[in-house]
Amino acid sequence: MKRKLLGSALALVCLFGYSCKKETPVAASMPNVHSFSREAGESQVVQLGKQYNDPYALSNMDKVVYDLKASGQVPGYVSVNPTDFYVKFKPKTWAEYDLLKSDVSLELYDYPLDYELLNEGDSYHDPEVPVDSPTYQYAAVPADYKFDGEVDYEVLQPLFIPGHSAEVTNDQNAVALIGVIEETAELQANPELIALEQQMAMKTSNSYKTSDYNPTGRIRVHDSRLNTLIPLAGVKN
Repeated sequence: MKRKLLGSALALVCLFGYSCKKETPVAASMPNVHSFSREAGESQVVQLGKQYNDPYALSNMDKVVYDLKASGQVPGYVSVNPTDFYVKFKPKTWAEYDLLKSDVSLELYDYPLDYELLNEGDSYHDPEVPVDSPTYQYAAVPADYKFDGEVDYEVLQPLFIPGHSAEVTNDQNAVALIGVIEETAELQANPELIALEQQMAMKTSNSYKTSDYNPTGRIRVHDSRLNTLIPLAGVKN
């Protein structure tokens, strides 16, 4: 039986990973307007498309907050400093992989969170990594995360997650403040994707009354620690 499948790409933010466990990304915010179908029970490997411009990257957020301060939408006291880091872990052995997985504070993903997902798949294995070795693992970790030193890692990007900034969350209008910063960042980082997503949403709305209605759009999951949305692979509708 064919099943309609919806997908999305980062973020980077369950963001660009913490409260929702998914083993097989970022903040977050990277729409993939493709819809997929496949036979039930069929296994597929995740295929990556283009790399997105991460709206939560420190360099992007610095400009966004600066502009919003100038327009009076963000208080002047809000500073942009790393709240999190987007990290690529590189376990060389299955023992190192198991060590990573034993850290309950990590939400690990086997595909990079800042890429478009071209298909709905169950897993991803980096072509650089031998098939009999654990593939790279991706996560967003708090800025004060203590790396154990036993597993190699690479910091791919310093992040500013508004919901992790005390200056933002302590504001009396914190929810609205987070919203305006994140929405502005998404629009500035990938304007063509936001426009395309809006077009798809309009098509979905127009087709709602048809008997064979199948909603299309992005599936993302809310990450409570990152306070944003990230793409999810392997979701069936």
